[in-house]
Parts: sequence; structure tokens; C-alpha cells
Amino acid sequence: MKRELANQYKIALTMLKSVVHETDAGIWLFTDEKKEAAWHIAYHAVYYANIYCSPSEEAVHRWERQSNNCHFLGQTPWPPHQRFVPGESYSKADIIEYIDFVLGVIPEYLELLEPEKPCWPHWYKMNQFEFHLNNLRHIQHHIAQIIAQNDGSSVGWPGAE
Repeated sequence: MKRELANQYKIALTMLKSVVHETDAGIWLFTDEKKEAAWHIAYHAVYYANIYCSPSEEAVHRWERQSNNCHFLGQTPWPPHQRFVPGESYSKADIIEYIDFVLGVIPEYLELLEPEKPCWPHWYKMNQFEFHLNNLRHIQHHIAQIIAQNDGSSVGWPGAE
């Protein structure tokens, strides 16, 4: 099961890398009152792929260039719950570097997987195995958002070979 999960993370994050590569430069940075910039969505997806794949909050490996707040999309969880607008942005190369970092730590995280035990983010009421499935769906959800912003260009279906 650990090997299969690692493979699915690799496929999902490779798809995200492909979308990052294909995203138009104007869309990469574009944001308005309703749309998040593609870089911001990609950062959010990679950040949570890393955090949620880890076996505990204490075990999370932090990327050296990680922002303190860029993982927030939409409203902040703290009052006054306003939309978070990052004061910085990340390039495509930065996000690819971050994805590669996360791909490097996932096998270590999964070695500590205890599928039937509760997941560490207490606000999710599921076991660790189901939480990994949820995490993979989260990555795919944000890939679809970026594809939609990029006029629907697709990356195909990796992992079928």
C-alpha cells in the first residue's frame, strides 16, 4: 500500500509539474477579486501535499523557501477573515523546485504510515489511509483549477504506462 500511495503522489505531482510548465505566463501571475493566480494555487497544492502527507505535524520537512502565509487561498482563517493576497509570488522554477522537494520526502513520510490510525490534522475525522486519498484528491482539484484558467489545456493521463 505504501508503494502504491507513493506512486500516486508521484503521478499527481508530476501532473502538477506539467501544468506548471504549460501555464501561460500571463495566467501564472494573473489575479483579480475572484481568481487566485495560478502560481498561488500551485503553491497551495504543493504546500498541503507536503504537510498532509507527513505522519505528524512535528515530522513535516519544511522547504527552505517556504512562505509563512502563501498557502492560504481565499479568506484567512483568522479575523477579520479577509481574502489573503500574497505580497510575493513564486516563479514556475520555484514551484517545480518545491514539487521536487516534496517528491523527495514523501517516501520517508509513507514509511511511517499506520493506515487505520487517525490522521494527525484533528479537524479531519478519518484514518491515515483515507486522509492520503483525500490529499491526492486535493492535489487533483487544484490541477483542474489551473487547467481551467489555462483555457482548458490538459496534461494527459500519466501513469497508464
